[in-house]
Parts: sequence; structure tokens; C-alpha cells
Amino acid sequence: MSQDIQAVKIEIFDNIGRKVLQFMPDESIGYVIWRGDDDSGNRLPSGVYFLRFSSLTAIKTIPIVLLR
Repeated sequence: MSQDIQAVKIEIFDNIGRKVLQFMPDESIGYVIWRGDDDSGNRLPSGVYFLRFSSLTAIKTIPIVLLR
């Protein structure tokens, strides 16, 4: 079975829509680990965030909860 590999961008937004983090994962990894920090390395507070997966063919946004 052949699978098409696509570049994926993963972004995390806070509850007012500000982008707090962007991942451009290496396509050979297949997963990312978010430790609750923003792009500057600042620790983010507990709350609801939105995780957006984007590829050439699809965009999916899901809510996630960060608990400290």
C-alpha cells in the first residue's frame, strides 16, 4: 500500500486566537511533544488552547486543555 507523505504544520492558539506556538515537525518523526511553552519559551498558564493541523489537503482544529 502506497502512502503519500505531506508536510504538516502544527500551530497552537490561545483562547482569543493569538498564535502561541508553531511546530514544523520533521516528516520522519510522526509526532510532536508540547510542554506548554510558547515560541519564546515562556510557560503558558492553564487554559483551553486550540491545536491546528495544516497540510496541503486539509486543516483540522481541535481544542486542548493545558493543566498546570
